[in-house]
Formats: sequence, C-alpha cells, structure tokens
Amino acid sequence: MGEFAEAATVGHEAAEIAESGDHPYSRVQAAFGGGMLHVTEGRADRAISVLEEGLVLARLESIRFFAPFIAAPLGMAYALAGRVDAGVTLLEQAVEQATSMRFVANQSLHLAWLGRAHLLAGHREAAVEQGRRALRLAGERGERGQQAHARRLLADIDVGSERPDVAATAAAYRQAFDLAETLQMRPVAAQCLLGLGQLHRRAGQSDLARDELGDAMTRFTAMGMTLWIERAQAERAAAE
Repeated sequence: MGEFAEAATVGHEAAEIAESGDHPYSRVQAAFGGGMLHVTEGRADRAISVLEEGLVLARLESIRFFAPFIAAPLGMAYALAGRVDAGVTLLEQAVEQATSMRFVANQSLHLAWLGRAHLLAGHREAAVEQGRRALRLAGERGERGQQAHARRLLADIDVGSERPDVAATAAAYRQAFDLAETLQMRPVAAQCLLGLGQLHRRAGQSDLARDELGDAMTRFTAMGMTLWIERAQAERAAAE
C-alpha cells in the first residue's frame, strides 16, 4: 500500500522482539518482512543487507522452509542494485527450491521477479516466458495482486521492444493499473503510470506522456520512493 514509514516502524519492532528473545525463526521472519519492505520501496542496498543476514541465519539454523522466501526478494534486490546475473541465479534457485518443496505461497510473484531480472539482463524471451508463467499461475490461484505484477512486467517488456503495439501495451498497463488501484497497491499503480508515460513518450504522444509521468511523480513523491521519483523525472525531462 506504500505506507513505508508505518511498515518500517512495525518491522523494527518485530526485529527487536526477535533479537531480545534470541529466537532464530522469528529473526528470519523479521528479516523477510524488512527485506520485502525495502524491495517494494526500491531501496536495494537496505534490502540486501537485511536479507543476506536472514538467509545466512536460515541456513545456519537449518530453517529450510524459509530459504526460498528469503532468497527470492534478495535476488530481486541484487537485480535492482545492478548485480543482475546474481539476481537471476538466486531467483531461479528460489523458484526451483519452492517447486521441489511444493510451496505455493508467493510463487507467482517470484516468477514475475525472475522475469524482471531477465528483462534487466536483456533476456527478453526468458522474461516473457516467466511473465506468462506468473500470470497463468496467479490466475489459477485467484491472486489478483500478483496478476497486477505480472501484467505490468509483460507491458514493460513490450515497451522495450523495437516497435511496441501502443494500443495493446497501453491496455495491458491499464489492466494492471486498475487491479492495483482496486487493491490499494499504490506503488504498483504508480509504476504502471510510469510505464504508460514511457510508452506514450516513445510513441510521440508527449502531452499524454507528461500527464502520466507527472501523476506518477506525484504518487512516488507522496510515498518517498526515491529511486522511482528519479526514474519518473528522467522520463519527464525526455518528454519535454
């Protein structure tokens, strides 16, 4: 929902409780929650620090159950930080491990993250494959929020193609945006607007692009999503 300050307060309290009780399972849980917070707000450095500690602890304490749940957001954090190959590798391992253990929670989101890591690595076909897997799995399980992530990913892939189908890609973004708005997923909704702005800027529809990018910037600013504010500003400048 983009309520990052509130999330950070609760996460800090959870970490303090887990530490004071010297309870490894709770410490891993707290690391997972904190890492997810930082990945969502786009603070890769903070996410990596928290999640690496959590993954080491899960392995040392033989908490096998949590390994893929910690590894997946850590892989996404690596990809956001520019360590794309490491991110792809870790996400692939997390997906495979969860599949072998028959864990289904967050699997569609992990597939979407794997697709995004492939996209950042320039592996377009692999990104499309994982995005479609994520969308199919989310649809089968009725995971509407994960569908928003998958639809946004597939639209982002189309924007990066040589000749994107503007109407079809815009429709995909709007589907993701409508889901995100309905579910109050404010960060994803703002990211969809950023994607729409990028699409329309590339299509030469500068006025529309500026409106969408301005809306995205306003939303990112309200949530304090610094990385995404910078990206929206760069796109807005290119649309002038």
